[in-house]
Amino acid sequence: MKPSNAKAAALAAISSKPFKNTPHSSNPNLATLFNKYVDKTNVFSWNSVIAELARSGDSVEALRAFSSMRKLSLTPNRSTFPCAIKSCSALFVKEASRA
Repeated sequence: MKPSNAKAAALAAISSKPFKNTPHSSNPNLATLFNKYVDKTNVFSWNSVIAELARSGDSVEALRAFSSMRKLSLTPNRSTFPCAIKSCSALFVKEASRA
């Protein structure tokens, strides 16, 4: 089955850099390995990356990865949402502690 034009365009854009190494990233090698070796059309690959970013405390990158996954029209599964929610709650706690 061929991907739709919109999905193909999103895959091309995301394949170049689905998420980026940022100076505050706790695991910059993860983004490099993902960009180079992982099948970006596989939701389980995305789940692994999102989970690791959430576990390592890099909530912003975890949510960026989740957003990139959704731009590809990949359907999150029951493993995806807890990691995204963990990232959101970590950001909320971080913001609340600033106030």
